[in-house]
Amino acid sequence: MLQLYFQIGKTKCRMDLKNKQTKAILIGTLIGGLVYAALMTLFDYSNRQDLSIGKFLANFIFFGIFMGWLTYYNIKKQSRK
Repeated sequence: MLQLYFQIGKTKCRMDLKNKQTKAILIGTLIGGLVYAALMTLFDYSNRQDLSIGKFLANFIFFGIFMGWLTYYNIKKQSRK
C-alpha cells in the first residue's frame, strides 16, 4: 500500500495514495500551483520583467503546498461533521 506521511506543526498526517480523496488533493495541489505560477509569470512578463524559472518554481511549490494543506484541512473538517 502506498502511503504518504508528513507533519505540519504538531499535526501528523498520513495519506493513503490509493484513496480517491488523496488523489483529488494531490491533483488539486498540482493544478492550483501550476495555474498560480503561470498567472504570476504572465503578470511579471506584462510588467516587462525577465522570465525566471526559479521564481516560477517557488510560486508553484509554495502555493501548491498551501492549496493542498487547505484542501486537506477542509476535507478533514467536513468528515468530522
